[in-house]
Parts: sequence; structure tokens; C-alpha cells
Amino acid sequence: MNPVLVTGSTDGIGRAAATLLASAGRSVIVHGKDPAKGAAVVSELRARYPTAAIDLVTADLRDPDAIAGIADAVRDRHGELDALVNNAGVYMRERVLTPEGLETTFAVNGLAPFRVTRALASLLRPPRRVVYTASVAHFSTDSIDWEDLQGERHYNGYAAYSLTKLGAVLLARGLADRGFEAVSLHPGVCATKLLAAGFPGSRGAPPEHCGRNEARLATIDRVEPGTYYDQTAAGQPSRLARDPELVRRWCGMLHSFG
Repeated sequence: MNPVLVTGSTDGIGRAAATLLASAGRSVIVHGKDPAKGAAVVSELRARYPTAAIDLVTADLRDPDAIAGIADAVRDRHGELDALVNNAGVYMRERVLTPEGLETTFAVNGLAPFRVTRALASLLRPPRRVVYTASVAHFSTDSIDWEDLQGERHYNGYAAYSLTKLGAVLLARGLADRGFEAVSLHPGVCATKLLAAGFPGSRGAPPEHCGRNEARLATIDRVEPGTYYDQTAAGQPSRLARDPELVRRWCGMLHSFG
């Protein structure tokens, strides 16, 4: 059995998903940007589930070269993946640029999932299952300002976040049109650092609730490509997310960054 790679799985929902996969006997690749933290998570999972195959890749998803390094490591150590869960995400109250000169929310939540999928595409075993962690927040974006995708004129943390979560739904639909078994997911509202950063005082379910929904979509026998799932059930995404022209334009925009 080939592994499932979960990005952003040293904390929060991703860590919960990786833990649940390991507890079910699945081979798992944990991802994080901090090598020491990643090693600690892997050590804990190996101790708890000694029969599960647990591996680690580290990469800062703001760095396209580091993303390429993920693919090299997976190719060298495993050859193939059964599924990819693009879970990693951030919520930035202030506009901060990456070393590449991109706004961080756009870079990590919007562009990195595309780059990670592209880097790993040849390693995904058919039917090439990819899960994109979206959010019910994507309903809050009622229009896309293509001239200000990175908040250069006006930055609002929630608007930046909701735009990239709309992007996750659009990307899943676009890749489904290209033969991937790609889906997007609102995993639920869970108590994570991201929730605390974006919505101080909000209460959420335990991360295991949301992680279970991610793990399920990564491993169930069949999904309908392009579908948006609201936790465990297929749902209807926003009006914008259902627009084929926006799907085409969003995916084309991501391609333009290389």
C-alpha cells in the first residue's frame, strides 16, 4: 500500500488526519516546515502505531524549490502515492510578503496547493486522488478582483482567506476536468491555531472531527471528481465556484506563476 501525504500535518487538522490514517494502518507521509517539530510528530506516531509506516518531508510551502524537494523525496523513498491531502494553510491578519514577493495567504493557501499537486502528479497512482481543504468561508467571496488578488490596494485578512478557499474549490474542479480524482472539502470548524488567529474567541470541535473528514476523503473507495464536500456529504459550493469560466481563469492564473 502506497502512502498518503498530508501537507501541514505537524499541527491541527492535518496532524489529526495523519494520526487517524496511521491508526487505521495506512502508510502516511507527514509534512511540516520545521524539521524538529516534524521529527517529534513522526516519533510520537511511530510509538503509538508501531505497525504503521510513517515518513516525514519538510518544506516551506512558500518556496517553490522546497516544494520540488518534496517530490524528489517521495520519488526516491516511495515511488508512488495513493493520495495527496493539501491541508496546509494560514490566516494572516496583516499583509506579509514571502521571500518570493507574494502575499503570504495567497502563496500558501492559493498557489502552494497547485504547485504541490503539479510536483507530485506523476507520482499519484491512478485515479490520482487529491483532496483540497477548502472552507465554508469561500461563500463570503462574491466577486474576484483579478487586478488585486494579493491585496496590494486593500488587504483584509478574512477576504484574503476566503478568496483562497474559493480557489481550492475552483482548483479541484479544474483538475477534475484534467483527469484527477480531485475534490474539495469544508472539514468543519475545529479548534486550531488558525481558528484562534482568524476568529479570536471562536469555539470549534476537536481537530479530530475535521481530521476524520480529511482522512475519509483520502481513502474511501470512490469520490465524484470535482465535488465539494461539506464535512461528510457532497454539498453545493458557492455560485462563483460553479462557474466554469472562473474555474478556467483561476487555474490559468495559477499556471502563470510557474
